[in-house]
Amino acid sequence: MAATFPGGVKTFAVVNPGDPILSSTENAQQDEIKAIEIELLKSSGSVVDHDALTNFVPNEHIDHSAISITVGTGLNGGGDLTTSRTITLSHLGLQNLTDPGADRIMFWDQSAGVLKWLTLGTGLVINDTTIEFSDSTVLQNLIYIQLFGKDEVITTTSAKAYLFVPSYLSGKKIKKMGMGIITAGTSNTTVALDTYASVSGNGYTEGSDISVSLPSAGTKIPINVTAGSGSPKGLDCWFVMSK
Repeated sequence: MAATFPGGVKTFAVVNPGDPILSSTENAQQDEIKAIEIELLKSSGSVVDHDALTNFVPNEHIDHSAISITVGTGLNGGGDLTTSRTITLSHLGLQNLTDPGADRIMFWDQSAGVLKWLTLGTGLVINDTTIEFSDSTVLQNLIYIQLFGKDEVITTTSAKAYLFVPSYLSGKKIKKMGMGIITAGTSNTTVALDTYASVSGNGYTEGSDISVSLPSAGTKIPINVTAGSGSPKGLDCWFVMSK
C-alpha cells in the first residue's frame, strides 16, 4: 500500500487477508498504522489550514496582547489580556475607608488630601438623612425675659411677666433656668416660673440642671418675683429648652 504526503510517497506492506500470518502479526499491523499517523502529523503544518477548518470562529482566536483593559477615573489596574488583570478602586482615598459600624458623614479633608469619615460631636445625631440635635444633651432654644430695667428697683411681684408656650415648644423641656441682677441687694432675689422652676441669687445665677416639661401650646405661665432686701436693681431671667 502506498500513501502520498507532501514529502513524497510512502509505501507500506500489506498483509494478504488469506495469509495465516494475518492472525499472528498484529504488532506488525499496528506499527504500520503508527507510521501513517506519524507521516500525517509531520505534514499537518503545511497541509492543514487551521482557519479553514469547519466551525472555525475568528473571534475565538485573537492576539491577547493586542487587547487591553483601560480603566477610567477612580480605578486602578488594567493592561493587556496576556495575563489576569485586577481592577481596584482608587479615588481620593475612598478605597481606604472601612465600614465605621455606625452612621457617618463622608467629607473631604483638604489638609490631608483624602476623603474621611466625619464623626458627629456631642449632642448631634443622624436620623435617616437628617442631622438633628440630641434630646438629652443639646439645647435648642434660649428664652430671655427682662423683668426690671437696669435702673429699676426690683420689687416682689406676682405675674411680673408671662411665658407663653408656642406650638414649637409644646411638650418640650426646660433644662436650666437662670437670672441676673444688675445692682445686687443684701439678700437673694427669687424668680419662679409658676411651679415649674425657680432660681435664687444676688447677681448672675445659673440654676441646676432640671428636666421640666412645658404644658400645651398657648398656655400662659406667670413669672413671679420675690425681691431681696437692699433695693437690688435690674433683673433678667432666662430659660434653656431642649427637645
